[in-house]
Amino acid sequence: MSASRLARNVTEDYLTCTICLQRFREPRTLPCEHTFCLSCLASHIGTSSDVSVFVCPVDKKEIQTNKADDPWARARAFPVDGLAEALIRAVEEDTRQSNVGEDGEGLDFFCFGCQEMTSAENAVENHRKPSCDCVNLQKAYQRVMPVLISYSRDLEKIYLKSEKIRRTFQSGSGISESRQEVLSEMSAFEASLDDFYAACKADLGALKSKVAEVEVVNDTESDSVLHDEIAKRYLVFNKNFDDENIPNLLTEFVSVNRKKQELKKFEESFETKPQKFPLDFIPNKQLLVMIRSKEQCGVLRKASNLQFRGQQTANDEESNYYDVVMTDKYIVTCDGESGVVQRFLLDGSYVDSMKVENICRMTAVSDDEIAATRLFKRKIAYISLGKKIHIRDQIRTKKSYIGICLLSNGNFCVSFYDGEEPPGIEIISDDGKVLKTILGHRNPAGSAPLFLIPMFLASTDSDKIIVCDFTDSNHVICFDDNLDLVWYQSFPSMPCCVTSDNDSTLYVSFPDVNEVHALHEEDGKKMRTVVRKSEGVKRPYAITVNSDTLVITEDETDKIHLIKV
Repeated sequence: MSASRLARNVTEDYLTCTICLQRFREPRTLPCEHTFCLSCLASHIGTSSDVSVFVCPVDKKEIQTNKADDPWARARAFPVDGLAEALIRAVEEDTRQSNVGEDGEGLDFFCFGCQEMTSAENAVENHRKPSCDCVNLQKAYQRVMPVLISYSRDLEKIYLKSEKIRRTFQSGSGISESRQEVLSEMSAFEASLDDFYAACKADLGALKSKVAEVEVVNDTESDSVLHDEIAKRYLVFNKNFDDENIPNLLTEFVSVNRKKQELKKFEESFETKPQKFPLDFIPNKQLLVMIRSKEQCGVLRKASNLQFRGQQTANDEESNYYDVVMTDKYIVTCDGESGVVQRFLLDGSYVDSMKVENICRMTAVSDDEIAATRLFKRKIAYISLGKKIHIRDQIRTKKSYIGICLLSNGNFCVSFYDGEEPPGIEIISDDGKVLKTILGHRNPAGSAPLFLIPMFLASTDSDKIIVCDFTDSNHVICFDDNLDLVWYQSFPSMPCCVTSDNDSTLYVSFPDVNEVHALHEEDGKKMRTVVRKSEGVKRPYAITVNSDTLVITEDETDKIHLIKV
């Protein structure tokens, strides 16, 4: 196909974008009367560091724009170049009319089998293969338009994504933000070491003060008199102890028993005297072990984020994983919308699936079994992860439960809320009997309730029960296995899901800020940020941890992330 000389001349002189050097596509005109393709203009605007102004690529004049975050939105704010669009339509019509092949015949047909344009005569004579499907250009255009429109949308979507990534890396904002967060966490750890050192110094100072205050009774004067008396008797006796002083020795013999008694008293008085300082210092053995072992303050580990997707449901609806559990063998997800439970190997390989109506939350019972609550059904299902995933048994309960976690004694901790009755948390036995209940538990001051929507629960190795209140209270709460309050913490954003490892560390997802935090089990205070907003996990929802791997699902997508912690 070749364009006419008129079309080429008009395109070269009036319809060429000075950025991409191609014919205008969706031309937009700037106040300085220079015209560019919409996509080229958006890309150029995106390179400006100032969101309210950019420089025209031709005359370098400053152009004011709105302050939209998306450069495409700013580019679309400029008017369409109507003259350029009219000329483009004229050129396209001229090109269509001059659409001829090398033999001079008009290329009026398109063969979908051979994927080429052809003349009417050639279509009849040469396109006779079973795969050939020749139609006129207008019909071919109508058939390919849905594909081209879909491609255009995909292309624009990928382009916008690549532009965002390019701007991020050019500015270094994402990397800089992550680096700063890592340095901030190290600084916080350093500050805690300083506090620990200061506390140890203060403790040692207090002990030294106590040692200095101890009074030791030492009767030096009486000791000296006693010593002199003993020395005198010793010298006199040894001087007379020979055969020339027999009378004196016999006289001494008469009183020797009495004098022995006196010597015994002298000796006993010595034994009651303090032999050393009356206090000993016994160092803290755990601190001595730490000091002598020369423990490292920490390590730097390469960030790891393996990602895979769940299997599409039959009706291709968007996945919405209500929960995820991880055993030593499998990763199991449940889709609350479709009711599909999916099983994967630890590397993300799909194994099998089943449908469980109204499935809600899950907890691991063993490597080969999980227990799951069923929304609006007074049942807890035992789901076997044997050769084929299936429901092994069900517990009938008095309520419809939402959250669930397993305690070490085989009982379950479960939660319930429906917006009308007071929310609550219960301990139930493995046959559904209610052992303990709390309703709308209030904090020690008795003001607002600690939880209103106890959606996710987790248990620790020490049988602490951790609850996330999915409301603007932003509370993460800890109870003991008798449902007595241990602690609660409030965070800047709303917590969603909580999980616990065997190292006294809690992990909590915060969908609104695209982060997952590690918390101390003993008080719920933040330890570090495990997943940062710059790492590409969007709205982290259900999470679970096993060994050193954290599994994260995204809210209303089928993406599943595996992150080393």
